Amino acid sequence: ADQRMTEHHDLAMSIRLVRALLTTNEEIWDRCFNMHRRVGGHVFAGDAPSLEKDVFGTAFFTRMIYRYVHVYPGSSVPSPPTHKTLSVFEVSASYEKLAIDHNVLPDTVPEELAAIICVPTKLAFPGVYQAYFETALMLNDEALSHFLDRFRLHLETVQVGLGQIESWLGGADDSRSYLEKIFDKKLPDPVKKGCVGCCYSHHDCAICLNCGNEYAQHGVGGYTELIGERSMSRHVCPVRLGSACCATYLTNQSVELESIVSSGTHTDKFEICSEAGRTKLEIFRDYLRCNSVM
Repeated sequence: ADQRMTEHHDLAMSIRLVRALLTTNEEIWDRCFNMHRRVGGHVFAGDAPSLEKDVFGTAFFTRMIYRYVHVYPGSSVPSPPTHKTLSVFEVSASYEKLAIDHNVLPDTVPEELAAIICVPTKLAFPGVYQAYFETALMLNDEALSHFLDRFRLHLETVQVGLGQIESWLGGADDSRSYLEKIFDKKLPDPVKKGCVGCCYSHHDCAICLNCGNEYAQHGVGGYTELIGERSMSRHVCPVRLGSACCATYLTNQSVELESIVSSGTHTDKFEICSEAGRTKLEIFRDYLRCNSVM
């Protein structure tokens, strides 16, 4: 009787642990989607939210990140110009995507679990795990105990992958917050943009919201076409071949952070996603400020 009570207690504990993992994983997944939406990413509704996919059918997250601060001589030099230049600090938003493949998240449950209970194919992640778990609860106690031990390990692996996704998305917020703090300047939100007048209005690095590739990559593989009778051509998204309108893009934005009048001509680039790069940027900026020529 004591042994059965202990086994029952262990089984109840395993069920609670799996439920907690399912809840936590779904919360992380929802946070990832919210961060993805903030940069204009598409989220398609179905049985559960799902991501857009590239031309290879791989789902992906997108982020806007300020990775480099560039310093260059300004076009206007204060008067009198002798030995004086304007050093301009500028940052550009780059849009990056993270493919959600088996290297990030497991494709499905392990084969040894699928051999016991078939995996529902019509549900999207993470709903598939909740439905799968509810089905597994119909197993007898001995089979369920073994099943839950392996299922828990799988969910922990999924949680590690979700944590990596959340960390990757959160890196964009970190770099933006850093720049806004040290330069005391509000950076703009990403902008969705279609064609304005002609297809040349897109920046080559703008991210297509249909396939996830850069605008310039649309021309790779022959996806170009003439515009009317003009000799101009445009890069056509392979997902929208035959469409009368262009895809929508997230625009690349350059922002001037600060201009400092100083001696000499300065051209440099600082990587701000690392502590070392940030330290170099702050030292250089403070040096120019201290030696500013008024």
